[in-house]
Amino acid sequence: MQLTKTKNKQKKLRSAKRNQNFAYRFAYLVLFLLHGITALSFLFYSKSAFMDFKKH
Repeated sequence: MQLTKTKNKQKKLRSAKRNQNFAYRFAYLVLFLLHGITALSFLFYSKSAFMDFKKH
């Protein structure tokens, strides 16, 4: 009886750890995407600003 209890506990801990890892990965992915979008928009903005500057 005690053995199954500890086994179930370990199982729960393991699944919790996996969920945590998934959450971390998801957060990293979101941050990476946000960073990529901001970098692209910044590049685009600076390029257009530079073109406007060249015209004058």
